[in-house]
This record gives sequence, structure tokens and C-alpha cells, in this order.
Amino acid sequence: MKGDEVMYDRISFKKKTYKNAKGIFEWNTVEINGNIYSVLRVTFYQSNGKKVSSGDMLLLTSLAITGLEMAKLIWEMYMQRMAIESVFKFCKDEHSAMKICRVFR
Repeated sequence: MKGDEVMYDRISFKKKTYKNAKGIFEWNTVEINGNIYSVLRVTFYQSNGKKVSSGDMLLLTSLAITGLEMAKLIWEMYMQRMAIESVFKFCKDEHSAMKICRVFR
């Protein structure tokens, strides 16, 4: 696997901010049913060396990862997508709660 590390002055995950964190970006290609995909593994470490989360983030994409900048871009796109999905989940949950409240009125 090819990979690089990136230092972040500050990065946030799950409503918690970490200062002086290190991100390790590793990537390679995999063939599945005759199609070539890029696999990206991202691991973040706190300044004390402990992992930010218990597991690594493993991403699969049809985009070719040619270097660190592309790897970071793909990670950022997935993070934005996860944020958007969280908003939709919140709205769906709130809508369901409002429907339940109407039933009990």
C-alpha cells in the first residue's frame, strides 16, 4: 500500500476536536468482477499517539487515487456525504417523532 501522513492543527470527529492530530492515508487498487477500484484507508491519531477512533476508515471508490492530494479529496468528499446523510437521518427521525405526537393528541 502506498501512503502518506498529514498533520492537522485541529480536526473534529463526532463533536470532539483534536489538536495536533496526525492522519495516515494509505491507498491501493483492487479488482472486483473485472473492475478496478481504489481502496483508501484513513487512520487518525491524537497528539499522544492514541487512535482517534477504534477503527480505521476504509473507503472504496471508482476514482483513481494517484497521490496524497487525491486521497485527501476523496476522504473529504466522503466526510461531506456522511454529514449530509446525518442531516437527512435527523430530519427523518424528527418527522417520525412529529407523526407520533400527532397520533397521541
